[in-house]
Amino acid sequence: IIRYAELAADHAYALSAYPEAEKHYRIAVEYIESTSPRLADPEVQLRMAYLLERLGECNFIQGNFEQSRRFYERVLDLRSQKQLLVLSNNAQQDAQVQALLWCEIGWTWYGVGDNIQTYQCSEKAENILLSSSIIAGPAWAKIRLQQSYVRWQGGKYEEGFHKAKEALKLFEESIAKQKLKLEEASHLTKIGRSLRGDPVDIGRTRAILGLLASVTGQSTIAIEHFRTALALYEQYQCRREIATASGNLAILYLRRAEYSSAQATLRQSLSIAEQIGDTALVCAVQGNLGVLAMSLGEIIEAENWFRQGIELVERISDPVYTSIFQAYLSSILQEQGRVLEARKSIYCSLHVSRSVHIVPCIGFALITLGSLYVNQALAENDKRQARMLQHAKTALQRGLMLEEVEAETKTEGKLLLAQVVLLQGELAAAREQALQTLQEAKQDELTWLVARTQRLLGSILAASSEHEAARQYFEQALRTFQKRGMYLEEARTLRERSTALLARTGLAPDERQKALQDLHRARDMFSERKAEFDRMITERMIAGNE
Repeated sequence: IIRYAELAADHAYALSAYPEAEKHYRIAVEYIESTSPRLADPEVQLRMAYLLERLGECNFIQGNFEQSRRFYERVLDLRSQKQLLVLSNNAQQDAQVQALLWCEIGWTWYGVGDNIQTYQCSEKAENILLSSSIIAGPAWAKIRLQQSYVRWQGGKYEEGFHKAKEALKLFEESIAKQKLKLEEASHLTKIGRSLRGDPVDIGRTRAILGLLASVTGQSTIAIEHFRTALALYEQYQCRREIATASGNLAILYLRRAEYSSAQATLRQSLSIAEQIGDTALVCAVQGNLGVLAMSLGEIIEAENWFRQGIELVERISDPVYTSIFQAYLSSILQEQGRVLEARKSIYCSLHVSRSVHIVPCIGFALITLGSLYVNQALAENDKRQARMLQHAKTALQRGLMLEEVEAETKTEGKLLLAQVVLLQGELAAAREQALQTLQEAKQDELTWLVARTQRLLGSILAASSEHEAARQYFEQALRTFQKRGMYLEEARTLRERSTALLARTGLAPDERQKALQDLHRARDMFSERKAEFDRMITERMIAGNE
């Protein structure tokens, strides 16, 4: 029973069928434990360590981080026993295995957003290697890779980059000495593969370098890293990593408003993630599908994706995804005019991100809160509008003060701040802020933010009576939104352009009629997509001009 359960489990594992593999590994472990006298045999203990390590991997992939941690701790306990150490007769090899087990335990803490515990585990791994006089090799590389991820999630991007570069160098040196063959990979655990020189580890390091480049606005470099990683994953038939790399590429496509490419890669990623039972990856893809739907103006679909993501993420207790999804959900609820629900979601986002002190998430939540206040200001009268604008400015400035905020979030925050300044009547300051934002958005290839900034500049210049320049900016924004299929952004641009035209004195009757027609068209577009807030604002503008 033990033999065939293990064979079935290994076969399922090789096919990335992790729930099925877990079921059979558990059967093997239960039958070994039921014959307790055999556990005194070092060979049986070694087999047990292998099975438990595989169970740790399978549970981690499924988002069962606490169970995964318990399995790895049992492996660590077994691997530390004297009879196993005597059996291996290789002190340095044993030290590296123990260090890598601490790394795996660290990943289970990382999965629930506890970066402090993660880093403490990596420090324990370091101490084991130092006490055995090990100064290089794959174990050090894995430690540096983990530390890079912790720095990335904590917003320490420069430090993360240096750790990742060090990891890449160590992996390359290790693989140059011995390189794992494809036919060997399925018979080894993740730790075993790394110790044998797993080229996939280079792909994982390229992935974090891509993530670091992405959040600092270097999208072209990020794409190169992700594609390099993807090629390695495909070569070694790593389905889970293929899905992850596809998801990472999709994020960049979203930022560059390449929505058809984003949709194709996200669908591929979701299909693989669901097949292999990777809960955390399914959550991530659902969130990005929500962002895609939101960008295309499909706000009901977007809400459904975010709610699915939130429901799933509650099962794995991941504070990062919880905070991000709640912030995005708040934006979607704002679109629908459900302000009280939007407030509840954004306060949940802030509470979660602050409770674990994940600074990039705090910054994102504050920028989203600023957006909520801006929208409320647009819907209010003069006295209450001034108060909402001040609340918006405070939230945005607090978010922008955080150095660890991602480049995209920071650029969006600056754009919203320029809008606040415009609504407060400070045209010169608004123009300066918007022009700076436009330059940053172009530099970081944030196509959707470039177009939104162009629209804002159109409104600023129209208010300054620079009508021809305003017209050009509105047209540029409109072309981008139409080309990219950004339905609601197109409607907002039609509304803002029409409002600017109708505010002009001496407007020709045919121009006035065209502007009113565009306002009605924008109103209908908002109604079609259930964007109640924008529809209400547009109705008010139509009433004031007819």
